[in-house]
Amino acid sequence: MLLEEHKSLPLLLLRTRELVASYFQPLLSRHGLSHLQWRILRLLQEQGPSSLGLIAKEVHVKVSSLTRSIQSLERKKIILRDISSNDKRVHLIGLSPYARKLISSISLSARPIYKQIEESIGKQQLSKFIHDLNVIYDKLCSTEK
Repeated sequence: MLLEEHKSLPLLLLRTRELVASYFQPLLSRHGLSHLQWRILRLLQEQGPSSLGLIAKEVHVKVSSLTRSIQSLERKKIILRDISSNDKRVHLIGLSPYARKLISSISLSARPIYKQIEESIGKQQLSKFIHDLNVIYDKLCSTEK
């Protein structure tokens, strides 16, 4: 039965995520970053300055869990806070010039790691897996709970 096969889908996805993340942990650790901080930086690189609420939603953590990571990145001068011109109550979080260089450096250093994962799984299977994950994500978002 299909339902029985998928009872552990959340656990399987979590295990896979953690295993893939473990390949990148040494690289991120060398730069003093956690996986959450890296996700924040990549999001800001893609979307530009964003509010805490939007960042929390997009990286899938609660705002309260995000605060410590944001404060750490701010202390390291990796991110900058600014006040929204549209709403003075909203703080926008953006990348510093240093962050852009850091992201570029880490991304370059991550290429061999991606290559290693690709070689382990196979290029076609990895490509199909990524495609399928995007399809599943899009479909589930359009029919969200």
